[in-house]
Amino acid sequence: MNSINSSKKGLTSLVLKIIAIISMTLDHIGYFLNNVFSVTSLSTLSYIFRVLGRLSMPLFIFLLIEGLTHTKNIKKYLLRLGIEALLIYLAITLIQVLSNKSINLMYSGNIFVTLFLLASIYYFLYKSKFKILVILPIIYIILNFITKFIFINGFYTINEVSAFIYFNGLFLQYDILAPSFFLLILLGYKIYDYVINKKAANNQNLINEFKETKDYQRSKNIIVCIIIALLTLICYVITYLPIYEEGLYKLIDGALQTYMLLSALIIYFYNGRKGYSSKIIQYGCYVYYPLHLFVIYLVCYLLF
Repeated sequence: MNSINSSKKGLTSLVLKIIAIISMTLDHIGYFLNNVFSVTSLSTLSYIFRVLGRLSMPLFIFLLIEGLTHTKNIKKYLLRLGIEALLIYLAITLIQVLSNKSINLMYSGNIFVTLFLLASIYYFLYKSKFKILVILPIIYIILNFITKFIFINGFYTINEVSAFIYFNGLFLQYDILAPSFFLLILLGYKIYDYVINKKAANNQNLINEFKETKDYQRSKNIIVCIIIALLTLICYVITYLPIYEEGLYKLIDGALQTYMLLSALIIYFYNGRKGYSSKIIQYGCYVYYPLHLFVIYLVCYLLF
C-alpha cells in the first residue's frame, strides 16, 4: 500500500497553517477597515479581505483536530492554547483601553478561546477519566451564544455596559458555527472508523495498515469537505430566508460565512503530513497572533 509518510504530493499541515494565518490576517485587516475605522473608500477591498478570511476558521478547526489526534502530550497542548487565549484576551482589552474606549471591537471575540474550549471537549470525551466535566466547556459555549444573542438583538447595547470591553476577549469567535463544525468532524470520523472496523472484521493489524495509506487520509478529507459544504448550505439558507433576518442572520452573518466553502479546496489536498517543524515556527505562530492585532491597529490608527 502507498503510505502517507512516503507520499510527497499534497499539502502538509504547515502549509495549511500558513494559509490559515494569512487568511486570518487579511480578515482582521478587513475587519478593522470596515467595522472599527469605517474607511468607506476601502469598503470593497475590506470586503474582499473578509471573504478571503473565511478560509481561516475551517482550516484552524481542521488543524486543531489533527493536532489533538497526533500530539504526544495533550495536556501541554491544552496549556499552550489556554496561554494563547489569555494573551489574545489581553491584546484585545489593551487595544480598547489604550484607545480610551473610543474604539470598540464590538463582538470580535477570541479565536483561541474557541480552540481551547473545543480542545477541552475533545480531551474530556476521549482522554479524561472524568468525562462528565465535558459539560463545563459546553456550558461556556451556550452562555456565550445566549449573551451575544441578547446584545445583538438590541436588549442591551454595548454603550450601556461600560465594562463590555473587558469581556470582549472572552467571547468565542464563530459562535455556534465553529463548535458545530468541530463536532460534525468528530462524528464523521467516528462513523468512518466504524465502517472500516466492520469491513476489516475488527482485524486490528489490517485496520492499522489501512490507516497508514493515503486513501484513508483522502477519505477523511472528503468527509470534512462534505461537512463544510453542508454548513455552507445552512449559512446560505439563513442568509436568504426572511425568517432569520432579525435573529440568527445577525449573529452568524450567513452571507459572509458562505465563502468558507473555499477552504474545502485546500483541505481536500491535505496529505496527512506535518511538514517542516521547529520550535521557532511553533512558538512564532503563537506570538504572531497577538502581535499582528497590535500592528494592524496601530497602522490603521495612524493612517485613518
